[in-house]
Amino acid sequence: MQKTLAGGLMVSFSSVLAGCQLTQSTMNTGGPSGIEGTVTLGPACPGPAVARSPCPDRPYPAGLSIETSGGALLVHVMTNADGTYRTALTPGLYLVVPDRPLSGFPHTRQVNVTVQSKTFTRLDFVYDTGLR
Repeated sequence: MQKTLAGGLMVSFSSVLAGCQLTQSTMNTGGPSGIEGTVTLGPACPGPAVARSPCPDRPYPAGLSIETSGGALLVHVMTNADGTYRTALTPGLYLVVPDRPLSGFPHTRQVNVTVQSKTFTRLDFVYDTGLR
C-alpha cells in the first residue's frame, strides 16, 4: 500500500517482523537516486516496552551489503556513528543484506527494495538484542 503525505513523502509500507522493524518510504529528491536510513539496536532494557523508556533504541554500527536482484554484490556500506547511512544507486531492484554477527544476536532481516529514479528510498533497520 502506498500513501502520499504532505511534502511529497510517499510511504510504501511499515511492518514489524519477528523483532525487526523495517520502514520503507520514498521522497522525490529531483536528483540522484539510492537508499538511506538509520540502523538501531533494541530493546536496550529487559521487560515490557513502555512509552518514554529510559532505554531507547540506540544507533548501531553495522554494515549493509547491497546486492543486485541476481545476488551479485554491488557495494558494502557502513553506518555513521549516529547509525545513519546513505548510498547512491541507479533505479532498479536490490537486496539489502545487513551484516550478521557470528553469535546470532543481535539480528535483523534482509529486504528487497525498489529504487526509483531521482528518489532516495528510506530503509530503517532495528537489530533485535533478544532482551525481553
